[in-house]
Amino acid sequence: MKSFFQFCEHIKLIQEEKYKSRKDVDGYIDADKLIGERVWVHTNRTHRNDGYNGMIGIYSTTEYGKKTGNAGRYTNEIRLKSPIVFQTSRSGAKRIQQNDKRELIAGVSGVVVPTNRDVSNMHEITYNPKGLGYFHIINDSEKKEILTASEVYFNASENGEYKIFAKDIKFKEPEDNESQIIPLKEKPENLLFPKDSPTQQFEPTPIEKKD
Repeated sequence: MKSFFQFCEHIKLIQEEKYKSRKDVDGYIDADKLIGERVWVHTNRTHRNDGYNGMIGIYSTTEYGKKTGNAGRYTNEIRLKSPIVFQTSRSGAKRIQQNDKRELIAGVSGVVVPTNRDVSNMHEITYNPKGLGYFHIINDSEKKEILTASEVYFNASENGEYKIFAKDIKFKEPEDNESQIIPLKEKPENLLFPKDSPTQQFEPTPIEKKD
């Protein structure tokens, strides 16, 4: 039979963590109240920096998993299952790099599932608009861009440290034409046509018949 301490630890695993040391925020919600809803989430660094709870922002989504509507719901941790969409903006990341202004250009959407902190068989991932500008596994030497996953878990700790984990990650394939198209100046000469041919069309010379 489990001890009372073990029971309390079990409850802690499945209940939302709202930190007493951080200030309350309007719209805070336990993510388990959203189970079954498809949402789009991001790391809310303003709340983190200003000492509030609700360091993860929650938006509604389009049918394709893109952010829509306005914010208004916040939490400290949330777990999502597929269909997972990693939404980023290369042009937005470039603006941030050039202007040093924060914009909400990246997040992850999925269907909310019961919260737990089991990250076994998951990889820790990250996103930095001033870095690569897309989600990738931390310490991945190849820095492959994440396209989707079967499950994603967001956690904001009491001291404001973000952790994001993903399971069954699928990476974006390299663009098909990146390695297949040969630059024009490097194309080999077509030996069928003379170099100075204006039409570059091959017109075979008729074979004369011998009597």
